[in-house]
Amino acid sequence: MDSSPSKSPESVNGGQSDQPWRAQHWRQPPGASAAPPSAVDLAHCTKSYGGVNISYPYGIGWGCFRPGFEVTCNHSTRPPKLFLANTTTEIIQQYPRGDVDASIVFNIATRPGAFGSHNRSWEAPRKSLSIWSSTVMIVGCGVEAFLFDTTSGAGNLIGYCATKCDDMAALEKAEGGGCSGMGCCNIELDGPVLSFRLSIIQKEEALPAGLANATTLKAFLQDGMHTFSMLDPLSDKVNESTVGTATTYLSPVITDQPNCRTARMHEQYACAAANSCMDYGGNGGYSCACPQSI
Repeated sequence: MDSSPSKSPESVNGGQSDQPWRAQHWRQPPGASAAPPSAVDLAHCTKSYGGVNISYPYGIGWGCFRPGFEVTCNHSTRPPKLFLANTTTEIIQQYPRGDVDASIVFNIATRPGAFGSHNRSWEAPRKSLSIWSSTVMIVGCGVEAFLFDTTSGAGNLIGYCATKCDDMAALEKAEGGGCSGMGCCNIELDGPVLSFRLSIIQKEEALPAGLANATTLKAFLQDGMHTFSMLDPLSDKVNESTVGTATTYLSPVITDQPNCRTARMHEQYACAAANSCMDYGGNGGYSCACPQSI
């Protein structure tokens, strides 16, 4: 399975240096009860791959990562790319405190103007990473999209949006703006969310001749808003040369205890004394956050 200004410790966005709140590096990694490995234990581990620096709890190979934080390499691309193990979630950058910028993308082949139903989902391995605040962008013609939070069950509806492409003049007018429904729409994901399902229904719709080759629906997560281009519906996938490089911000969730109150009673409590511990809720767990100045 397969990714604005900060509001508070409860809303963390894309890893920009001007944001006052970030998830804090833990003394004890998520989901663990034993001491983390020492620098000597990790000396053999890969420190960088494909231009991305990686450090514990993430790692490549035996003994180099905590459960849920294994990353793997795709050697077929140039430059090589780094992914969360057994997913298509690409790691773009790791921050010292354990947060990452990641690319979560779905490219869906379709027949223009024909009815179809598509479901895509995302979940971090062992639900060890949370999306705190992001936007799901849907690019395509004549679609309705429904986003569900599946962290703790079948799914609670987060939001809905729809697109249309039946008016070429309106599409041209929308170019350069946000995803307002002409060829592109968006659903805000105000986390934390550990897993989600995206259901897309493509309606039967007559398309202008210029969009007869719009054969791919694109959905991707992005911190901030996407600027719509007339080329977006015609691109065959999300990449750097078409829709652009979109990333979302993922933060570790500590799941060895159900909440902050219980965690503080254990030696493996992850947050430093000056930090703010925040209950995750849902299936339980907690996060550590602190001002960046700490």
